[in-house]
Amino acid sequence: DATQMARQDVEFATSLVEIRHLWGNPILARKLEKSYKNRLIRGRLGTFIDLCTQARLAEFQPHGWSAQQLEPDVKNSPGGLRDLHLIRWVGYAKFGVREIDELVARSALNSTDAERLHAGHEFLNRIRLNLHFAAGRAQDTLTRAEQMRLATEWGYKGTSAQIPVEQFMQDYFRHATGIARIARRFTELQRPKSLTSVCLESVMAHRADGIFQVGQQQLNASSAVRKRYSPTLEDILKIFELATLYQVRLSPTLEE
Repeated sequence: DATQMARQDVEFATSLVEIRHLWGNPILARKLEKSYKNRLIRGRLGTFIDLCTQARLAEFQPHGWSAQQLEPDVKNSPGGLRDLHLIRWVGYAKFGVREIDELVARSALNSTDAERLHAGHEFLNRIRLNLHFAAGRAQDTLTRAEQMRLATEWGYKGTSAQIPVEQFMQDYFRHATGIARIARRFTELQRPKSLTSVCLESVMAHRADGIFQVGQQQLNASSAVRKRYSPTLEDILKIFELATLYQVRLSPTLEE
């Protein structure tokens, strides 16, 4: 019944990623997890990842598409806790593990991204719990009043150029933007690509600036180039200029 419901409801499906035995017959829990993997993930990895991504994008609708919002929702806005959940869902589907450190062990995430995700998770969780206790109920919106209260309570002093609440929100935006970028890059890298799309991208690609490959949708560079390429600030600006010129986005591997 649970796996059948999961096939009909993506929110239910993603919640089952957290399957674990708490009490009772452990064999039943293992059977459920095995059935879940067989019926929802095995042979359907691309579809499952697409469903998870679409569910996450649907949550952006009431909040906007930017991680830098005046009054963000620390759970559902871009760069919120749900982006960390998205990494767990996709990581479980692709590698069979949920935790960030386990994904690092499988080379699915690098250590720098893992540190950013851990720090962001701690920061956002601390805010969310504080909002809940202050309101005495579920409260995920970081309103202007709550921003000012937290900035004061957490000891932000301000400078001649910034007041305390601006410093606090600068920290929030730094964490949220980092989480959003890592989640998007991770999801794109783990999504399976068909042989047809890979061949088409290769055939249609052309060189730019003697280094980069410009495809139909993204700007990329070979792994050999990325390994020996140490871009300066001027080089980084050139990369974004090329992406703008050809109206493509940076590939996840080039962003990394």
